[in-house]
Amino acid sequence: MKRHCSMLAAAALTVTFATGCQTNEQTGMLMGGGLGVLGGGLIGQALGGQSGALIGAALGGLGGAFAGSAIGRDLDARDRQRAEEATRMALAAPPAAQPQPVNWVSDQNTGTKGRAQVVAVQKQSAGGECRTVRETAYIKGEERVQNARYCQNADGEWIARA
Repeated sequence: MKRHCSMLAAAALTVTFATGCQTNEQTGMLMGGGLGVLGGGLIGQALGGQSGALIGAALGGLGGAFAGSAIGRDLDARDRQRAEEATRMALAAPPAAQPQPVNWVSDQNTGTKGRAQVVAVQKQSAGGECRTVRETAYIKGEERVQNARYCQNADGEWIARA
């Protein structure tokens, strides 16, 4: 347990220093993603060992990045979950010349809705790829748009990048 706490603290400091020159939106996304990876990895390892840690880290990273972003801060937990799922579905789709957006709608009758759409794909030199996802949300009638970059790790999981 002590080892996990020191890892968490060291990683949080690393994320904080690494984001020193970023915008507030990028900083929020990176810090949320970094802490999500750590928290998800620790919880996953406790519940399912090594494979649980990898799955937990990937899901925690995506969720944390979205929650820390400008759009994520303005959504409640249920709408944020729907938006994260749309992003996961957009990333899971095979790359296409004109990818289709993945839409989501709040179940709370507030008019909040959004979509996620892959707008760019880049191959990484070490294999795998990075994708830029345009995440759009309509919150209280106002359109919010952000482009978020996600790259595959060695296990094929998507991780938020700046």
